[in-house]
Amino acid sequence: MFNEIFRKKNSNKHIEILTMVNVIYLLSFSIVPILVYFYFENLHIWTQKNDINEIYYLYGSFISLIVYLLIILAYSFSLKLSVKPLNLVEDQKKNFSFAISLYFVGFFFLILFIQGVGGFSNFLETNTLYRSGDIEVSSVAFARNLSMFIPVASHIFYYNLIKNRNYIFSFQLLMTILSFLTSLLIYYNRAGRLSLLIYLATFFVIYNLVTKRNIKKYLLIFSPIILWFIMYGKSIYNIFFQNNRPIINREFSLEIILSEFVFPFYTLANTLKYPFFNDSPRLFVDFIIAFVNLLPSALIPFDVPKNVTQLNTESFGDISGIPIDMISLGYHSFGLAGVILITICFGILIGYVQRKFSLKEVNITIVFYAHFLFFLPLRIPYAEPTNFLKGNFALLISFLLLLLLYKGRHINKL
Repeated sequence: MFNEIFRKKNSNKHIEILTMVNVIYLLSFSIVPILVYFYFENLHIWTQKNDINEIYYLYGSFISLIVYLLIILAYSFSLKLSVKPLNLVEDQKKNFSFAISLYFVGFFFLILFIQGVGGFSNFLETNTLYRSGDIEVSSVAFARNLSMFIPVASHIFYYNLIKNRNYIFSFQLLMTILSFLTSLLIYYNRAGRLSLLIYLATFFVIYNLVTKRNIKKYLLIFSPIILWFIMYGKSIYNIFFQNNRPIINREFSLEIILSEFVFPFYTLANTLKYPFFNDSPRLFVDFIIAFVNLLPSALIPFDVPKNVTQLNTESFGDISGIPIDMISLGYHSFGLAGVILITICFGILIGYVQRKFSLKEVNITIVFYAHFLFFLPLRIPYAEPTNFLKGNFALLISFLLLLLLYKGRHINKL
């Protein structure tokens, strides 16, 4: 918190990646742990595995502080590196062509996935079952990940719309609305509350970066809506599966909200108490598993090993999916050395990306900066490679295509 208040901002944008890192880190390893000690008796049952008074929770808090300092040191080091600036040449027609190409690629894979799960009705009804693993994974599950080109396209359409002020009826406006509605359909099937909130928030960030207007005032307006969605969002995703179940099916409580954010604190303490699954470090194999899981199941001639999130969930009694945080991922991978390695790489990466994007004025890179503003900081609580690669593969491919298609003349390094 003090670092965020007193540090010198190097970016010409209103929101920096390090700002988001500071907010998420403060929430995950400072605010939430403090609240846990007041409300731990009423949290989700999986949190009761270890006694809250065990020394491992104190160890975890100390290690999280050291890790944060390492992130800041690595970030500061990366800001001193020579960076070749992004030099992309854009125009409205080129942006539209890029966005509509991404949209139709994503739409093709969306149709393929819908047919693979048995039609549109099954697509709607099996969303939470598919997410929880209660039904068999479809052989075309890879297509669902590739349909995520559509949300990226919707943000590019929106960027083009507000930058060029095409607010009256036009094909640009039509595609913005169509891609937005299609994206909502995709996120409904994925049944993730956080991913949908990030998708919607990205529109506001893009608006902020294009117009240079401050969006902080909107946080007060939308905070109650966000809390409501965290509380009751699961019921919305079950609306086709459980037709008679009311959306507001429980009273609002701080303990239920808190239970949605405590997993990094509890996972880290559990990791320190039981440092290695099967008594051996994973040697970063989860990054290999992540790429294997991107392939269609028909092309994989062997059973893919469980990833670190699945093993972490099993260690808490297999009650519900328990994500793995960045510190725990490093520890399970290679002990303290793994924590240091992942932390340094993360700090350098966020500094490099910040520097890379901070060198350009308003252009299409703003769309991807807005995505990375959430994508990178959220690796702190959600570090498992398979999950973040599946959910963001289309984004990363889109960014690589952007660099190839919009490449401009050479500019000397800064």
